[in-house]
Amino acid sequence: MSANFGAFDLAFLVPTFWTRAQRLEQSREQRVLHQYHQALCRYGVTGYAWDTLLTDYQLMVTLMIFDPVWDQTSGASRAYWWPKLQCLTAAYIDLNCAALLAPL
Repeated sequence: MSANFGAFDLAFLVPTFWTRAQRLEQSREQRVLHQYHQALCRYGVTGYAWDTLLTDYQLMVTLMIFDPVWDQTSGASRAYWWPKLQCLTAAYIDLNCAALLAPL
C-alpha cells in the first residue's frame, strides 16, 4: 500500500505516454485535468483548488522524468524508455515545471 499525490496517476498516464501534439490537441491535457478536478469536487473533495492541482501536476511531471531514466539503467530497451523521456521532457518544458525549482 502506498500514498501519493492525486496528480501522480495523471502524470503517469498523460505526459508519460502522450506526445506534445497529443497533449495539446484541442487542449486535451487541460480537459483531462479539468475533468479530474471536477470529479474530485463532485465526490466531496473540498479545499483542493484548481491552482493546487496544477502545481501538483507540475511536480509529478518533474518527478516522472526519473521513470525512463530508471527504466534505462534497469536494462529496458531504448524503444521503451526513449519515447517516454521525450514525452516527459516536452511536458516539463510546456508546463514550465522548472519554475517549481526556482529560488523563492
